[in-house]
Amino acid sequence: MTVTTTTSGTQLIRSEVVDTLLIHYQYEDVRLLPFARFKSLVGMPGNKARFTRRAKASVTNPIANETTSLTPAEYIPTKVDVTVARAGLAREPSESFLEDTELGRAAQMEDFILDAARLLGEAAEDDFTDEFSNASNSVSNAGSALTIANLISAMGKQRSARVRGPHVFGLGHFQLEDLQAAQAAATSTPWTSFYQPNADGSAFGGFFMGHPIFSTDLVPTANTAANRVGAVWARGDAAPAYAAFAYVVKRPPTMKQDTDVLKDTEVMAFITRYGVGTPATNFATSITSRASA
Repeated sequence: MTVTTTTSGTQLIRSEVVDTLLIHYQYEDVRLLPFARFKSLVGMPGNKARFTRRAKASVTNPIANETTSLTPAEYIPTKVDVTVARAGLAREPSESFLEDTELGRAAQMEDFILDAARLLGEAAEDDFTDEFSNASNSVSNAGSALTIANLISAMGKQRSARVRGPHVFGLGHFQLEDLQAAQAAATSTPWTSFYQPNADGSAFGGFFMGHPIFSTDLVPTANTAANRVGAVWARGDAAPAYAAFAYVVKRPPTMKQDTDVLKDTEVMAFITRYGVGTPATNFATSITSRASA
């Protein structure tokens, strides 16, 4: 810390203690990417990951007798390609700054690395949540507060689409606030069997019908930003065969450095290559409601 003293003939000596801790800016935590269907292309040729789906065939029924021939039904898979692209962040601190900073060179470099990892993760999550609008099933309460009935309807649409496995809800922060307000007001319903709240003040909103709820303001907007578009989908980490959204990584976040002697600077570039996509649009349900009161 730095101590500054000021003396005066008419007053006592004063000391000012400067805390070197940096206060975090308002970044969004990575909450939803872990629930995507994940594919790694690290060390593999090409920049696309192909996700295939079986096309459903019809069964011939009834068959007249044992001598009745069947018409062969071709076994046809459909495909969706997810292409990776580069994302990066560059810093160019001067050598003087790295030498003279209170944090010290090593600590400052570590802070740059952690900051880049945080920002690259937020960028990937932002791209991932943009896929919510691609869901072919939807529940909308546009311009109004999200309700308990909206989430029940969303789970019903997932059931109708025959999406198996555990699910996850991704909502906007204000969507979660509206939902929790609705749950608090539902005094006539035994919501302990449906809803388990979370009280740590984080973006984790507890469970609804046994499925976790997370909130982030990275979910896309609609109707000139008057609404937020959340979603519910089968968890890619637990039921990848039914996961609607995919996350593909070609290069994990890496750092490259280059010293510019003449300008007396240290250039640091943080690069990653990833892609997101929606291999199964009918396996997710979007949830639209107001973005603010």
